[in-house]
Amino acid sequence: MSLCPNPPVSAYSLPLEWDDADDCDFISEDMRELDELYPLAVKVLKEWNLFVNNTKTEYTTFYLANSKVKAADNTKIRGNEAWTENKLLGSLICTRKEIARRISLTWAAFTKLHNVWKMDKKISADRKVKLYEAQVVSVML
Repeated sequence: MSLCPNPPVSAYSLPLEWDDADDCDFISEDMRELDELYPLAVKVLKEWNLFVNNTKTEYTTFYLANSKVKAADNTKIRGNEAWTENKLLGSLICTRKEIARRISLTWAAFTKLHNVWKMDKKISADRKVKLYEAQVVSVML
């Protein structure tokens, strides 16, 4: 029996797991706990006819680098830690990088409609707004 509250929460009141559709993420400040949890999760989920795909299993270590610490190539590490590029349930964990990613995706969707914006006489403004909402705004959500 686990001593973790239900739902599990760390000493810092952070969640220790996230679930969405067919994804489940377990979070811990101690990698040993996750190493011990993995075979147990595989066993219990298999009993429920759910299977863990070992090739898709990811491990992420969260840390904030000291602002003075630099990488071997003399670039700063703070703000570029490895975890900032990882996804959690489809979104980047780092909010700043997720916003930049969504802006990029939105711009790509918007530019795909370049010919639509040029054809202003053939397509009504109302139709263009609907296209914009369907193609661009939906990417942002």
